[in-house]
Amino acid sequence: MAPLHAIKEPHETHPVYVFHFLLAAVGCSSPSQNTSDILVTGGTIITIDAEQSEAEAMVIRDGRIVAVGVRAELESRHPNARVHDLAGRTVIPGVVDSHVHP
Repeated sequence: MAPLHAIKEPHETHPVYVFHFLLAAVGCSSPSQNTSDILVTGGTIITIDAEQSEAEAMVIRDGRIVAVGVRAELESRHPNARVHDLAGRTVIPGVVDSHVHP
């Protein structure tokens, strides 16, 4: 299990923007054009897993998160992945609200 890190001080780029950027960058191309893995690392990744609430890295393939965990392990399992460095920023799960009020 990855060690827990203290939450970093706010950076110039809000973490939600980083997460939305990743979704847009990965999710906008068709699966046939986006066949390589992306290893996201270099920051803190907040999960919704009670046993591992933070992770060092995650792998995205075809617009979906396919692995979350320790950077070294994910690098060895995905050696050809392109690396996206978070530069110390934090990635948080997105919140989608499917209802509206008049």
